[in-house]
Amino acid sequence: MDRLLDLTLPEVVRRDGVDIARRARVVLIACAISAVVSFYIAAVQLAVGSRVAGVATLGLGVLSIAGIVDIRRSGRWRRVGGALTFGIFAAAATTTALSGATLTAAAFYLCLVPLLATMIFGARAGGATAFLNVAVLCTVELARRRGVHFPYVVTHEVAAESAFRAAILFELILLGIAVIYDHLRSASLREVAESEARHLALGAQSTDLLFELDPDGRIAYATPVHAGALGWRPEELIGRPASDFVHPEDHDEIPRRIAEALTGGSSHGNDVRLRAKDGTWHWYEPAMTSYRAAEAEPRLIVVARDLSLRHEFEAQLRQSQKMDAVGQLASGVAHDFNNLLMVVASYAELLAERLPTGEDRDAAEEILRAAAKGEGLTRQLLAVSRPSASTPDTVQLNDVVRGIQGILTRLVGESVQVEVALDAALPAVHADAGHLEQILVNLAVNARDAMPSGGRLEIATHARDGAAALRIADTGVGMDETVRERAFEAFFTTKQRHSGTGLGLYVVYSVVSQMDGGIRVESAPGEGTAIEIELPAATESAAVAVAAPASASPATGGDETVLVVEDRAEVRAAVCTALRRAGYRVLEARDGAHGLAVARAFAGGIDLVLSDVVMPSMSGPRMMRELRAERPGTRVLYMSGHVDRLHDYGDELADEALVLKPIAPSALLARVRG
Repeated sequence: MDRLLDLTLPEVVRRDGVDIARRARVVLIACAISAVVSFYIAAVQLAVGSRVAGVATLGLGVLSIAGIVDIRRSGRWRRVGGALTFGIFAAAATTTALSGATLTAAAFYLCLVPLLATMIFGARAGGATAFLNVAVLCTVELARRRGVHFPYVVTHEVAAESAFRAAILFELILLGIAVIYDHLRSASLREVAESEARHLALGAQSTDLLFELDPDGRIAYATPVHAGALGWRPEELIGRPASDFVHPEDHDEIPRRIAEALTGGSSHGNDVRLRAKDGTWHWYEPAMTSYRAAEAEPRLIVVARDLSLRHEFEAQLRQSQKMDAVGQLASGVAHDFNNLLMVVASYAELLAERLPTGEDRDAAEEILRAAAKGEGLTRQLLAVSRPSASTPDTVQLNDVVRGIQGILTRLVGESVQVEVALDAALPAVHADAGHLEQILVNLAVNARDAMPSGGRLEIATHARDGAAALRIADTGVGMDETVRERAFEAFFTTKQRHSGTGLGLYVVYSVVSQMDGGIRVESAPGEGTAIEIELPAATESAAVAVAAPASASPATGGDETVLVVEDRAEVRAAVCTALRRAGYRVLEARDGAHGLAVARAFAGGIDLVLSDVVMPSMSGPRMMRELRAERPGTRVLYMSGHVDRLHDYGDELADEALVLKPIAPSALLARVRG
């Protein structure tokens, strides 16, 4: 029956809730009954000649039909209910006064008025109309007792008294029933309201989006708090298909998820992208659950969890991993390039020594200078591609700045002017030069990104009590307090998506902390940013620890025997050539295992082993362990271009001499002799 009546209710009434729909149905039923009864009574009254009463009752029937039409078109059931209540009262009073009906019939007819008023408008309206009815009945009864003539027929005085008392009693009984009904309905509504308020409060505290969808996938409800998370107002969402806010690539998910939830009760699936009002897309993980209220159509509750931050972290992690892979590739390329530079420098130096003064010798020396510049470039490339390598030494910060100034100038571009001011009295620091270069590169990149239209980058050093300070300032956009407080967080970035990892300042902070240093940021929107780093000055004990090589007595040159172990043939040939020209007897080996075989096959003494560290089949340190077991006290001088992998052999290299590739023959011979 309710479904049949709901067909006459417009959507705006059904959407207002179960209670509103129920009360609207009461008005519809009352209109229908009133129309039928009114037309019947009007026909009877007109047939017996009571035209005024017949017309009044007929008007009530017409009013009832008009009420049904009005509810169907506009949904204004309260206005219709009020008009119907007044119409019934007026028709009953008119019929009673102008027809031959008895007081009992009129009284029972009037009793419907407070009942209808209570059902539609509540207990107060029912009580008011009941009081009015009783007042009318009492007035009529008092007038009758005083002899006033009324056009109704009562054959006995006792019958009139009984009719009056029955009418009053019936009025009160109906009023009591209506009041009890209204009280129960109000209590039920309060429980529903409390439950709804509780769920809304709980939902407001949730960071998830909450929506209700109809079976067609249209948004039926959206909480203001969660709709605002995407910048929309609820009225901008309600009635629109949910697919309007879903990324085109994720459209296929919506109908599939709705069908799954309607048939299975719930649905969980892939993440989707939802469109914010500003046009940006945000990742969400939606979960759908279907429910059905009474006999209403099923609805879907959608809880969507914001995954934008997680997807951003994953993208930044992928970017970080990609940069790490690029760094490893750059490290390998730099190592191979160092080997080539060592060969070039060795033979260029050999040519320079043999050629007489003139253009040919100048050309050889120019090759040497170019090789030296190439070595500097590869060293800086290694510095920015091996963040985990750490070889602390006593370092002059000014020298590090001078050495990398050219790269920084090219890095920030021609639109940024680089100014450098170095304090000559700056104390040395105990740090890894590569890490210091990495700090400078990261801060320069941040400064460049903060000055998209160009500006000025200032790099300055100055001495403080027991410390060396480095200050890098730009004339960029600056940072507000919120950004400044989060500047050193991992993965935090103000750059556009996919244009930064958010790790630059985090790495700077980590490196400075490892050096027992401090870092401070000065910035304001529109006023640029200045970052000052303070590093403790190197102590004398630290300087001695780094400077003192732990090696045995050096070779004196002449007829000493040197075993050269190097896996790169061209490098091995260049080193052996330089040693032979210096008068050394040279043994060659292509790797660690071969070096052991050569040493075992050589009957004489080996004064020095000049060995690479990282080699296939057997590393240099492992070869020396086995060789010293057979030839105790054998000296070794390691040479390596894999600076980023030396920490893997930390204990074995701790007390050994080491030179880094590329190294010129003259410098290498000095280390061999020294």
